[in-house]
Amino acid sequence: MIQKKILWLILCTIPFLSVAQNKINAVSFNRTKCFGKCPAYRLMITDKGDVYYDGFSNAMMDGYYTGKVNPKKVQAIFLKYKNKKILTLPEKYVNKISDISQLHMTFQFKSKTKTIRHAHMGPPYLQQLAKDLDKLIKTEKIKWQPGNADSLVEIGNDEVMPDDQPIQNTTPKEASASPEVFLYVEQMPEFPGGEVAMQKYVEANIKYPQEAVAEGIEGKVYCSFVVTETGSIEHIEVRRGVHPALDKEAVRVIKEMPNWKPGKQNGKAVAVRMTVPITFYFKK
Repeated sequence: MIQKKILWLILCTIPFLSVAQNKINAVSFNRTKCFGKCPAYRLMITDKGDVYYDGFSNAMMDGYYTGKVNPKKVQAIFLKYKNKKILTLPEKYVNKISDISQLHMTFQFKSKTKTIRHAHMGPPYLQQLAKDLDKLIKTEKIKWQPGNADSLVEIGNDEVMPDDQPIQNTTPKEASASPEVFLYVEQMPEFPGGEVAMQKYVEANIKYPQEAVAEGIEGKVYCSFVVTETGSIEHIEVRRGVHPALDKEAVRVIKEMPNWKPGKQNGKAVAVRMTVPITFYFKK
């Protein structure tokens, strides 16, 4: 009799664990340009109601903005897709139409991430999910705030890549003991001393390239990198550059940063991909 009760408890627990693992914590997607005037932008929404929007062209807004929506409304949308087998979908579909806006998506689950390129060629529910999130931010009265260094969050690994370049959701095994790289966690990584300390570090260590000075070039270089579970910085990439000389200097400054306070998920230190802008300007 006791054995039957134990078996019953196990059978009841399995579906619960499956649902917990398939719970969506955040979704980001990138809509690309087309031959017409399709809006090109990237959007990320978390189950806590945090919204991050980066408009490129013909978009609702140009540039990077953050906002907040009702978490329950986001969770209700995510709940509609919890039984979809997103984790088992291919990481890339064949794009058969070249003149349309492409859709690339990244999903953050409790302990996994999943990136799907050319999601518009996949199951229809992927496009419907993106439409649901688009509708949410357009109908909600969001108080948008311009993005800055302390609010900039990496919006997934859903950027456009050459077709022959594989998607990498994780860091190479030899680079980290934990290969999984998160884009959103309960406790995000932090520069030692906080945002103000990071700004002071950048200002004190940046060396304005003479080539850029001679050409009078200013601007922000957006760099992406992974803060590992030990706080070290790896895999630095220029996501949006300004000038080769400025881009190179931005990478150098980030590479020489001290270890960060690592991000945490469920109380455990994990690797997290971050994006920060390095600003170059002429002091007056």
